[in-house]
Amino acid sequence: MKKLLGVIASTALTVSSTLSVIACGGVNNSTTIYYSYVDNHTDKNTLKLYTDAAEEYKKIYGDDFNFKGIRYDDNNQLATEMQTIGNSGRNMPDIFLVSVDNATKLATLGYILPLDGADAIPEAGEILKNLNYSSEQAEAAMEKWHAGTATQTDLWSNFMPFAVKSSKIKSNNPKAREKNPAQYGITTYLGVGGGSALVSNSDESMRNFKNLNLVKPGSEFGDEGEIKWVDNANVSINKLTEISAATENQTISSLFDRGMWWMYPVYSNIMSDQIDGKVYKAADIGVNWLNNSDLPYYDSSEGKYSSVFSNKYFTTSAHEVLGKWFDYYSQQIKVAKTTLTGTTANTSFLNLNHPSLNAGVQRSMLSGGSGITNNEQVSAFGINYEPSSYFDMLGGFKSFTKMDYMPLEFIKLFDKNQEAEQFQKYDEQDIGKWLAPAGSGMTVFNSRLGSNKQRLKAAQRFVQIMFGAKEETNESGDTKIVHSEDGGQWNFERSFTKSLEVPSKLAIIDDSQTKNEIFENKLREIADNKFARAIDEVANFEGKNNEKEEKAAIIRLEKYQIQLASVLYASSNTTLSMAPNVSSYDFATNNDWHGNNAMLPSLNQAFKMSDASFEAIYGKLTDTTIDYKKSSQYQEKRLEFCENLMRILTQLNYELGKK
Repeated sequence: MKKLLGVIASTALTVSSTLSVIACGGVNNSTTIYYSYVDNHTDKNTLKLYTDAAEEYKKIYGDDFNFKGIRYDDNNQLATEMQTIGNSGRNMPDIFLVSVDNATKLATLGYILPLDGADAIPEAGEILKNLNYSSEQAEAAMEKWHAGTATQTDLWSNFMPFAVKSSKIKSNNPKAREKNPAQYGITTYLGVGGGSALVSNSDESMRNFKNLNLVKPGSEFGDEGEIKWVDNANVSINKLTEISAATENQTISSLFDRGMWWMYPVYSNIMSDQIDGKVYKAADIGVNWLNNSDLPYYDSSEGKYSSVFSNKYFTTSAHEVLGKWFDYYSQQIKVAKTTLTGTTANTSFLNLNHPSLNAGVQRSMLSGGSGITNNEQVSAFGINYEPSSYFDMLGGFKSFTKMDYMPLEFIKLFDKNQEAEQFQKYDEQDIGKWLAPAGSGMTVFNSRLGSNKQRLKAAQRFVQIMFGAKEETNESGDTKIVHSEDGGQWNFERSFTKSLEVPSKLAIIDDSQTKNEIFENKLREIADNKFARAIDEVANFEGKNNEKEEKAAIIRLEKYQIQLASVLYASSNTTLSMAPNVSSYDFATNNDWHGNNAMLPSLNQAFKMSDASFEAIYGKLTDTTIDYKKSSQYQEKRLEFCENLMRILTQLNYELGKK
């Protein structure tokens, strides 16, 4: 961590009175502009999107600048490298695509260029104007779409409101003048990580969901074999754990990962006490921030940084929210301890706590089998997992046909009847539910472009072409921006068929985009690829002789991620949280600092003990109720976990504050 934050002090050249950018020994005067692209050597290669844009740039603007790509395995690889080795290298691209959480860290480090706000140079904001990139214009376009009056140009020249909002990043660089979130990029694809669970559609699983009133008997499945969830369903953590205990701790509805990204839905529910009649929510302000004296939630006992885990106004809620998560996770551990054989790393219940070993245990609970679970049956019906990564859990479900998705927005942290006071407290703030973090990917500009306006203009023109906008000059010399009717390189057809990303343009919610031959052909190509990979890579894959049905299931799963993204982002009642955007850092730090140094020791201290001690705290493994949660032993262990985790995360803030 010291190394990560220390790189900000490396050789720099100032372009404003507040923020520093890295100078790169002549790179910033080069006529070559570098962009990053992804080629994972399997199913994603975005290079042609960029080379096509480079050809178009040359036709429109000439050959004053050349564009050259630098390959990465995925969008997170570059961001991790920049945090580890800094931005002072000839190989660091000028234009690149990063996830929201990584953009937040790079903004705080001063490595990416703000496009508006007090720290932006005037030229940087030109791209926002040229792309109609504002919440007001996005909302106006969305209203036209809902009214059925949007033209093709309206659809392709505007963005969804949440696409604009999700690229507003809070830089907590101590030199920053801008104290509010500002635009640091152009949202390129929509992510819904953390907003759904990957679940089984087996008979036993469906009985479980019926018991929870999440599906209606007699109408469990839709036309394509997908599970039909009850509209506006809701179920509390208490109810989920009660249903699990009633099976003698043999099964649990869905596994909750203890990783950083999967914990954002929990952290985002933390809120302040009343401060002069107002409540402040982590979903809006982030989970950590610079402790400025002008903030209404300024805590004089804190150092340079403050957070929901240490600030005096937030700790009551932090205990309540983390405690509810612990109520669920402790039941999950109890099921794992009851059912797994514990003879291998993949069947040791304690490895659920480990950031590098938990996936194997999760797959074991999803699959069951001889030598894996004591009764050879599955002990989990699902796992909260992002839609695009369902292949990673195939070893658990063993067949694509057995997999489906459950939206998590109807999970309530507090029970309306059993915990009425807490339920109302959070419900009044429209939280207390499983919030999906806005996990978008955004195109950003290396901050070194700020000291060379010609290169910055060329880089922005290039990105504008990617989004379907170009400059046209008439005979009088007047220049105007013209938007293409198909959205440019990042339209749906090119974006999805070449990069498998769900693009951020408004037109994604137009059904015509997913009802054409190009789209269907790409889905078939994806199905061919993943079916072949399943045979080669997944030893217990049961569908190798069931090709037609397996490929149909893959297509169903692929369609879901598109539908989920478009529904979430187009909804006026979205459950997305912007907490990752406005935090000074997140917990997906290099080598998973949070997972290894905060969550792992806190969970191990809570569960690593003798069998007798475990049952004294968490109840007999054969119990069929959750009455153990009322005991003083359990309440003490619950409080200890919350305080351990909050203390370690506060220590991280303290280390940052010394920089």
